[in-house]
Amino acid sequence: MEIFKRGKVIDKWGIVYAGLKRNWLTTSLVIKCCEEGSIVCNAFRLDKLQIALSESLFEFYELIKKFIVEDGQPEIVWNEDALYEDFSCIPKQYWDFWEIERLLQIVVSKVDKEEKLDMVGNIHSDFNFPDSWINFCIIVL
Repeated sequence: MEIFKRGKVIDKWGIVYAGLKRNWLTTSLVIKCCEEGSIVCNAFRLDKLQIALSESLFEFYELIKKFIVEDGQPEIVWNEDALYEDFSCIPKQYWDFWEIERLLQIVVSKVDKEEKLDMVGNIHSDFNFPDSWINFCIIVL
């Protein structure tokens, strides 16, 4: 991930949860990042994550939501049994990290500027850019 190359770490479990739900992170990458220190995680939590993952993906998600509450961060109330995905229940502050990561991926991509602008426009729906971005995307694209 581009943001890790710049020395940034994930310090909120809501960021991890949002990344998992959008398939920008995998469970194995979460474990690896915890081991490497790219996600702030102590040994006790790492053990709990590995045990939860061995039980089920449901347990893994529920444990991460528990970490969020334990850390005093805004709670994510997501029904893991729901048939639809409601990303609106994930607070905006957890998306900011992913917005930066996605934009960094575009910046370092080996495509021309026009294609990069197309890519920026395409991720608009993921992050609900402010109205000023909408005008930018319309004019440029």
